[in-house]
Formats: sequence, C-alpha cells, structure tokens
Amino acid sequence: MDNSDDLNKKEELDKERLSQWLKMDAEIEESFQSIISKYNYEEHLESIKGSFIFFKSMIEDVLGKYNKSNNLELIELISLLDSCRDNKITISGIVSHPKKGEIKSQVKKVELSSKLDLFYLDLWATTRLEHSQDGLYQYKFNWDFKEKLKHYKQNREVVEYDDFYVEPYTDEELAKILDYERTKKKNEKNYTRNAEYGRCLAFYYNLLQKKDFFTAHKEKEKTGKASGITKEYSFMYDCLVILEATEPLDENKEKYTKVKDWINAFASQQNK
Repeated sequence: MDNSDDLNKKEELDKERLSQWLKMDAEIEESFQSIISKYNYEEHLESIKGSFIFFKSMIEDVLGKYNKSNNLELIELISLLDSCRDNKITISGIVSHPKKGEIKSQVKKVELSSKLDLFYLDLWATTRLEHSQDGLYQYKFNWDFKEKLKHYKQNREVVEYDDFYVEPYTDEELAKILDYERTKKKNEKNYTRNAEYGRCLAFYYNLLQKKDFFTAHKEKEKTGKASGITKEYSFMYDCLVILEATEPLDENKEKYTKVKDWINAFASQQNK
C-alpha cells in the first residue's frame, strides 16, 4: 500500500464521517424545530438556537465520557500487556448476570496464558485506542496515523495488510500517551453523570436567562414564586432527549423533577 493509497483511503473515510455528521445534525435540527413549536417558542428561535449549539457541544462531551471508549483505560491495558509480556494475565470481575452455578456479586476470573491470544488482545486495545482518539494524538504529538498491521513472509516481504488491526505503538509513544491521559484525568473534575448533566443544564439555563428569555429564576428572586419554571425545565429536558442523552417522558412534572435533581447534584458536588 503506497502513500497515494493511504491518502485516498483517508479522504474516503473523511467524506464518510462528514456525511454521517451532516445527517445527524440535520436530524437534530429537525427535532429541535419540533420542540420549539411544541413549547410555542418560535419567535425566540434564533436566540434559543445559538444557546442550544453550546449546550449540544457540552452534552456530546459528557456522552463521550460514558458512551465511547475510555482512552486512559485502553492505554493502561496496553501498558500492562507490554510490561507483563511472556507471563500469564488474570482478568477478574464481579458477576452481575449470573450463569448456571454462579451467584450474583461473586468474583469471577480467567487466566490468559497463550502468547498468541495476548498478542491479539494487545493489538485489539491498540486498534480500539487508535480509532477512539480519532486523530487527537496525531495532532498533539505531530505523529502519522497508524498503518494497518502488515503480514510478512519469512523473508520479511509484506504479504498483505490486515483488515482491522493497526500497528502497535512504540515504547516512546506509549509513554507520551500514558502521561497525557493521566494528566488529563488528574485535571478533570470528577463529577457523577447526574452532576455532569446538571452542569450542562445550569449553563444552558443561564445562557437563556441572560437573553431575557428564561425568567423563572428572576421572578422567584422578585416575588418568591418561580413562575414558568416547569415549562422552562421541561423544554431543556426535551433538548436532552433529542441529543439521545435521556429517555422521553410524557409528564412535564417528571421532566421538571429530573432537571431540578440534576442541577442540584451539580451544585452539591461543585461545592465539595
């Protein structure tokens, strides 16, 4: 595979990703227009839309922490496999869905000793990490993208490129990634998922309040009654729904309670 083939393949993947992003954005835009109409906010559409874009970006970052690969865990696994090569590896976990003869919450473990299996486990973790970081390390460290794993003949002539696995990281690359991901983790505020949602919702509410669109909190300061708060919180809940961050609910009272609890969780953890 020459450089022109690599470039063409990268361009095809970039086009495919762009097409998928545009399709998803169009679907979200359509759903957003629907809830704007549902809450009779049409005259404030442009004002709300700008704030929603910031909110969407924040929620996508939160979802990335929970729905995508954990880069630090993957690099820790790669580092462990590299440090312990030629020795067996023990994987253990707590049973949550017991099979016949098992008890819930018991410890279950398996030992891996096959060098071939451990080799491919390392390759899987490397490949998963390379896909997950999606160019971040290439940008941060000025690296080339990993090539597909090469299969050789005995004379080291390349026979073919693998359809899935990419080449392993070097020791220097592993050290840089590990340091980067550990430092990033150390500097992150360790909020729960509920508090993360609350942080995003509080930010979203404040943006709309500054535009004098959401007024319930200000009304409470003046009169002691947060008039319209259920509608405002319900609207934000439905924004979460169209971003596939939570399940749809029918009752506005339930939506209000969920949003209130998330914002309270953020306030509580922010002060710790």
